Amino acid sequence: MIKHLRVGLAPWALALGLGLGWLPAMHAAGACRQLPSGAMPLKFAGPELVPVYDAKFNLYTPAVYALDLSASAPRLSYAGVRRLKGSLTKSFFAGRDELPLKAVFGRSSEFNLDPRSDETTPWDILSGNEVLRKADLELSLHDGYIKYLITTDCPAEGLAYWDPQTPQVPFSRVDKDGVPHFSVTIDGVALDAVLSTMQARSTITPKAAARIPTAAGSAPAHGQMRFGLLAIGTMQSRQGYLDIAEHAPAAELVLGDEFLRAYRILLSRHQDKLYLSYQSGPSFPQAGAITYWMEHQAESGDGAAQFAMWQRLTAGARSIGKTTATGWLERAAVSKDVAASVERARQARSQGHWQESQTQLRAAIKARPNEPLLWLDLYLSTRPGGDAAAAVDALRAARKDHEDAMWPHPVGAYFLGDIGLDDMLRAAARSPESAHERSCAARRYAAEFLALSGSADESARQDAMYRSECAPRTAQASAPAAG
Repeated sequence: MIKHLRVGLAPWALALGLGLGWLPAMHAAGACRQLPSGAMPLKFAGPELVPVYDAKFNLYTPAVYALDLSASAPRLSYAGVRRLKGSLTKSFFAGRDELPLKAVFGRSSEFNLDPRSDETTPWDILSGNEVLRKADLELSLHDGYIKYLITTDCPAEGLAYWDPQTPQVPFSRVDKDGVPHFSVTIDGVALDAVLSTMQARSTITPKAAARIPTAAGSAPAHGQMRFGLLAIGTMQSRQGYLDIAEHAPAAELVLGDEFLRAYRILLSRHQDKLYLSYQSGPSFPQAGAITYWMEHQAESGDGAAQFAMWQRLTAGARSIGKTTATGWLERAAVSKDVAASVERARQARSQGHWQESQTQLRAAIKARPNEPLLWLDLYLSTRPGGDAAAAVDALRAARKDHEDAMWPHPVGAYFLGDIGLDDMLRAAARSPESAHERSCAARRYAAEFLALSGSADESARQDAMYRSECAPRTAQASAPAAG
């Protein structure tokens, strides 16, 4: 019989895996027990609605944490280094190819930087699965919390205290970084899988997708495949969609947040098992579909979710609500979502409403002065609709303030004539984890800049490449709303 005792631990201890080593000594040998901490509530931030939570950095400084189940050690975002007053050991774009490797705080506190991050990253610190070496992890994106549990002397007992019938899936292996792997079967084909809370959708590698019999679903196309039956242990999910893409974790399948939204899970290194209980909603919705949880989050006033609703409705997805795409964009702007303010500024700029565009961007810069993307857009809105020389001076000053930026420093350098178009595009593709997203942004900026510079043909070419390579993959308007 498992005894479930409740104790509270400071959030910073949980986030960094500190102060946990003494807890198992409290138990007598041979008694199966769990010591759960107080649950930490999750929020969902940024355009991908990444789950984050508030905790302390270096014991005292408030910080925003994200949890990456597919990573081994804590890492900082570039934005986090700035917000937490750290410094970088190297700069990104000074005629060299290397990324900044370390973030330094004081004389002894040093962290790796996450190569996917930039100034718009909505978290400061990425907490890896190093905590799993000392504690089990309970996670529910559906209910919005994470909880760590100290488990002792439970070699065979069911650890899902909320439901004794919860399916149990043994880990097939734990890799050298401590990432747990388990087996997933898709249409009869066994695949090696991991979980990732930093990936919005579940992805399968192209090589693995080619092994799935097309008769069970649909042939892989447009970066997405449909499957007939996916099984994790005794848990089964029918008729879902997976993105086809190479991904950073060394596994054939990565189960991301849209899968995790439907389940309550417990990852136990004590038993080397995954427990998962279905809660509600679709496990594998079609790319770009509007799910019930996204619409609920948007209705509750979340600006990032409201902006996501605008994106998906604009691309052709269907909603069960009555708010139009334009209405969601307006609501996101009222919620002070920076991406919404930038989009409204771009729309005004495309119509020649330069002053309105500048007003939107200046308000966003006042709220988020450390985001150089905003300065790039302000330059594009000011150059044709105001003092061109002043626009150049303002951009050069902003670029100097962010000269160690990972991204989008090369775009500013291109605007100012310091580098060429090809140099900018090569810099955008430098980080494998962010190459597609940054290359798309670079082409969009290049197309608009070239149009302002009178290079209509090259502008049209960059715009065509942007539209063909970067079009959003969204559920068909005729498909039923997911969830």
